Amino acid sequence: MSKTAFKTASDAVQKKLNEFADWILLYIPPEVKKPVNIRVEALKITVNDIYSRLRRLKVSNIQKKESAIKGF
Repeated sequence: MSKTAFKTASDAVQKKLNEFADWILLYIPPEVKKPVNIRVEALKITVNDIYSRLRRLKVSNIQKKESAIKGF
């Protein structure tokens, strides 16, 4: 078998494999979202809100301590 014949055959096989892979990718179903309770989502938002407020308070406390150390 010559190199060109081998190259032609390998290209044809590669093309068919790529077509098959593309076909499989088209048939992957989208992720199914689980129903989430509205109250759970509200709780998550509330908890995130509390933590963001605490972070802001900690930053302002650190700044006050630094100014107290410098003697201002």
